[in-house]
Amino acid sequence: MSDPVVAAIPIRECGESLVDVRTDGRLLVDPRRQDPDGLFAHVRAGVAGRLLTAQESLPDGLRILFVEGYRPPGR
Repeated sequence: MSDPVVAAIPIRECGESLVDVRTDGRLLVDPRRQDPDGLFAHVRAGVAGRLLTAQESLPDGLRILFVEGYRPPGR
């Protein structure tokens, strides 16, 4: 995670599955923070759903830019 304040938040496993936001193409994904395994584009299924709901509620011509999501426990 590029923001040290966010990276300092402890991780607690909730058991919800991770999904890749690149799979259906509805979100605009910025590859500049891409890691070798592509984990940056993974978020919990519930987060992905909320991002898509937010995207759908935006006026025509506006899109959410997804930058990074998943932070592996070792980081």
